[in-house]
Amino acid sequence: MKKPVVIEKFSDNGELSHYELVNPETGEVLWVEEHKYDYEEIVKKIISEELEIKIERITATSTFHEFGADRLNLVQIISNIEDVFHTVFVNSEIDRIKTVGDIFNHLEKVC
Repeated sequence: MKKPVVIEKFSDNGELSHYELVNPETGEVLWVEEHKYDYEEIVKKIISEELEIKIERITATSTFHEFGADRLNLVQIISNIEDVFHTVFVNSEIDRIKTVGDIFNHLEKVC
């Protein structure tokens, strides 16, 4: 599957209303998120989609290792998060990410 695409949707008055995560191959909307910075739920959804696990399993203390994620999975997750939140993780930050909470902490600082 190609990388899901985040699409910003705007209201008639031009204000950002919500985000859609879309499968580029089928056009299927995977999820819709209202415009708000509930970054923890958005991050969990991205991780759930990438690793094909139930969102209920994902907590701040969850490690990527326990989900069987490798470096490539983590880089893909980070790439999707960068796209959604318009932020950048430098390589040294990615190397330090061991838990989902590490991502939450980074976003808390930059969002």
